[in-house]
Amino acid sequence: MQRADLRPDVVSYALLMNAYRKARREDEALHVFEEMPSAGARPSQKAYHILLDAFAVFGMVEQARNVFKNMRRDRCTPDLCSYTTMLSAYVNASDMDGGEKFFRRLKQDGLSPNEVTYGALTKGYAKANDLKKMMAEYEEMRSSGIGANQTVLTTIMDAYGKNKDFDSAVI
Repeated sequence: MQRADLRPDVVSYALLMNAYRKARREDEALHVFEEMPSAGARPSQKAYHILLDAFAVFGMVEQARNVFKNMRRDRCTPDLCSYTTMLSAYVNASDMDGGEKFFRRLKQDGLSPNEVTYGALTKGYAKANDLKKMMAEYEEMRSSGIGANQTVLTTIMDAYGKNKDFDSAVI
């Protein structure tokens, strides 16, 4: 773009960050993100989500937490997607204590979890082999009027299957 004497915009930066995220090169995604303001491109919520996801996928909680904090500092209000992605960072780091605290914070901040948010918690408890808490979250989700998606149901079935409890695997 620069050779054509064009200045990259927020969309261009987000596309490049996303390419780095997909290539599992989160450090390069961060570098591109940090370059945006000096180039006159104010990071969008989408850019923050891309960077947050790049760290969350690998359970890089501290880096994800910094991105989350910077969203607020830069007056980019985190939404449910931001919170759920941050929750996934805890899950992928196998830090369910941190995940539980963050889930409570999500609710305290006035957001209502959806099936994706509950799916992240379900995945974390399944990964920790805590079937009791996994099912408690599933029941909370159902009692809140939220239907389970395919991911939640297969996570539950897989967790019970790994424990050779095939009768419970059928919900």
